[in-house]
Amino acid sequence: KASKAEYTFTDQNVTLGPDKTGADFTGMRATYSISGTVTLGDTADASGVKVEAGGKSVTTQADGKYTLTGLVSGSYTVKASKAEYTFTDQNVTLGPDKTGVNFTGTRITYFTSGTVTLNDTNDASGVKVEAGGKSVTTGADGKYKIEGLVSGDYTVTPSKAEYTFDPVNKAVTVGPEQTGVNFTGTHITPDLMIKAGSEPDSAFAANDVYQSTPSGDQIEAQEVNPETAAACAVKVQNDGKVSRAFILKAEESLEAAWTISYKIGQTDISSQLRGSGYTTATLEPDASQTIVVEMKPGSDVIGGTGKHVLIKAYLDGSDTKVRDAVKAAATVTVVNQPDALIKSGSEPDSAYAVDNVYQATPSGEQIEVKSVNPD
Repeated sequence: KASKAEYTFTDQNVTLGPDKTGADFTGMRATYSISGTVTLGDTADASGVKVEAGGKSVTTQADGKYTLTGLVSGSYTVKASKAEYTFTDQNVTLGPDKTGVNFTGTRITYFTSGTVTLNDTNDASGVKVEAGGKSVTTGADGKYKIEGLVSGDYTVTPSKAEYTFDPVNKAVTVGPEQTGVNFTGTHITPDLMIKAGSEPDSAFAANDVYQSTPSGDQIEAQEVNPETAAACAVKVQNDGKVSRAFILKAEESLEAAWTISYKIGQTDISSQLRGSGYTTATLEPDASQTIVVEMKPGSDVIGGTGKHVLIKAYLDGSDTKVRDAVKAAATVTVVNQPDALIKSGSEPDSAYAVDNVYQATPSGEQIEVKSVNPD
């Protein structure tokens, strides 16, 4: 027999007499195994994980089980590896076998990041950016970073109420990280402009000016004679990046004896504008629609007095914020003419009535009736 720790030998039988030579032994080093199970945090299929120690390696099947054999006694570092996963190494000492040397793989994650800018403000906060079921919201600087994305293809999409974005979304492949995925948001805005009806279209001014209370070129003022219409053209333009319709509403001052009408071509839309609002046609980006406003004073309207109309634009019927507004104003021309007033001779001058009322045939207080005795 031959023996040595960590070796095995095959016994030999001999018969002496004479001497025996050549009774040789070859020692075989004892070997051990390491076994365990690999699990992956994001999937039940644990196949394809390489486990190695002491220059030997095996690859797991779907159940994640592995056994490394043929390892002599000693200390080993057991490593597990698979693309896109991280594992923690384990140190073992063999002699005897080691079982239950288990690993859990954690999926490597990446991020995508960029900056969102808004065309109408330096405050780019409140933009939601989404990818892979994850989302973040920008701060005032517009920067965003979506983390926790495993390697693969994603669509990054920004959104904020009342804005459209260019591009609408971006396709990215993470693994490695993707930076500089930027977007520009444009405010969805109806743009109202106004001019006198007799002026050319080039007279539409204050383009890209948005006012809730009109001023400057967003006011068109005209002077008219009684029973003569002052005409204004109001253009509503889609300054957004997507096709859409808008709501227009009219607010008229309270002066009486005026006739106001609103038309698109030959179509009268007065009742809609005065009511719940007129819905424009669906306008392509930069396309427009024009409404003609006519303001006609009656014959009894006093010179120097006037009336005005506000046209206000909204995004839709539920919108309560005025997105833009223009004002059409008309004043009746002051006519130099005699004004006859009458009173009883015994009355004070304050009895003169119906000032600024002009009648070819007197009526009312422009008639003074007296009873007298003969002689």
